[in-house]
Amino acid sequence: MSLRQGASISNCSLLPMICATASRPWCIEESVADDHPVACADKIRVVCATRHDEEAFRTQSALGRSLALYAMFDFLERHLFPNNSAGLPAVYNIALGEAKDAPRVLVFVHDPIVIGYHLIAT
Repeated sequence: MSLRQGASISNCSLLPMICATASRPWCIEESVADDHPVACADKIRVVCATRHDEEAFRTQSALGRSLALYAMFDFLERHLFPNNSAGLPAVYNIALGEAKDAPRVLVFVHDPIVIGYHLIAT
């Protein structure tokens, strides 16, 4: 699935709706009852919890190697939890909490995944 300018996706009025606009390419709008607060993000943050240390993640994991190819993109951030032994819910809740103060589109990814150029281009 790719978002195009002006497109929107919503499965339920209580779930977040993602929309893309010219001024804010990534915008998450939460519809809760009659309130419609909007938290817009200009960046995408890839979140990964890995058992690797920082260096091994960058050089040995598929995700680390593929993210290195996109270091020149300002809109793409990486949030790594290296040497992780905690459960994913705990780690992901930390990332969600941090996004409250700095809104981002969060992408939770396991380290054996490759992010291909066609995903970044869309």
